[in-house]
Amino acid sequence: MMWGWGYGGGWGGAVFGAAMMLIFWGGLAWLAVYLFRSLGRSDRGEGPASPGPSAREVLAERFARGEISTQEFTERLRVLDGAPADGRS
Repeated sequence: MMWGWGYGGGWGGAVFGAAMMLIFWGGLAWLAVYLFRSLGRSDRGEGPASPGPSAREVLAERFARGEISTQEFTERLRVLDGAPADGRS
């Protein structure tokens, strides 16, 4: 005597059903993580970040603080202008 409706899906139906359930719940979890991360981003159209100080500004600040001598300051300015550091042109 056979009980049930007689479809006889067997193991194939069970494996397919389990795979579909994993795909569904995995996709739902991925979507939730994606939305959560996209809401936390700081993409608010503020434009690119402003660049830091130029090399000349940094050099002038170091000279003003007394970290480098007058000679070193002028040599480094020459290098920034494209001249050799030893003063030869």
